[in-house]
Amino acid sequence: MKTRQQQSGWKMTFLCVLLILSMAFAIVPKSIQSQEGKFPSKPVEVIVNVTPGGHADIVARIVGEYISKELKTQIVVKNIPGGGGLTGAVAFLNARSDGHTMFIGPIVSGVLLSKNPPFDLRKDLLPVGGVYETAMAMAVGKNSPYESFDDFVKVAKNNPGKLKGATTVLGTEVHYMFLAIKKDTNTDIKLVPYPGVGQMLAALMGGHLDFTTQTLPSAMPYVKSGDLRILLLSSASPQLPGVPVGSDKGLPNVSPSINGASGFFVHPQTPQFAYEKLVSAVEAAVKNPECRKKLIDLGDVVEYRNPKEFSKKINEQWDVFSRFIKESDVKLD
Repeated sequence: MKTRQQQSGWKMTFLCVLLILSMAFAIVPKSIQSQEGKFPSKPVEVIVNVTPGGHADIVARIVGEYISKELKTQIVVKNIPGGGGLTGAVAFLNARSDGHTMFIGPIVSGVLLSKNPPFDLRKDLLPVGGVYETAMAMAVGKNSPYESFDDFVKVAKNNPGKLKGATTVLGTEVHYMFLAIKKDTNTDIKLVPYPGVGQMLAALMGGHLDFTTQTLPSAMPYVKSGDLRILLLSSASPQLPGVPVGSDKGLPNVSPSINGASGFFVHPQTPQFAYEKLVSAVEAAVKNPECRKKLIDLGDVVEYRNPKEFSKKINEQWDVFSRFIKESDVKLD
């Protein structure tokens, strides 16, 4: 038999345990809150899968400046090109999934062109927000005899197999612009790939090429210098209000569906509180008037897309680019 003193002691011990447990449960939520409030706790790295000076790199640095202000931490841009954009994406996926690493860059074509892609684009990359859309442009040299797109088509139809156009990267949007023009005009035009813009422009100016298909931001510096003239765009540009787009000419494939479009991604296992902060920061940055102006000056159409809208755009690119890749029979590896 236990004495009354022993029973009282057990009751006191039991009550103490209950008190300690209740205090622990009360403390845990606050502890979690304090951890959540620390994000970001260090600089946020943005991996870009193109070389320094590439379009996605410039966009990452411009938008990163404003994301930095929103998150009150440093944004560090790291360039990891190669493998059709896959090398940078793999490096991103191998980084810690705590929200302190983001990814930006063209990626859809690289995955589609790979025989054995190292990840599933639509499952392994979580969209944070779409930043920009880039029109594709058909351009001719300053001394070209073609004053309009209609002039070009007329000559192409009367001289099958004679006209030559150049792109700098096969299996990308600039290549799809060429294929779309060829298909929609039902003309026999020849594709000549070039390793770089400099060589391609020299050939164009020298009369060895008849036209080129490029991203509008890539073409704009040469348009401003007077070396290139744009005859056709995949979508309208506020910088070139008089230039026709595909729909003006009845060209169904020369459309915004082949535009370049990109934005920021994070690892799908990123903590929710970190993800929400990043989504908010990217949206605020892209909608900042100063940031928008800088992107528009590049030749971009600045169109913020929330994660759901950005995911929809990625799926649209996947469907359209898949069709063009099958038709062109281009392979990355």
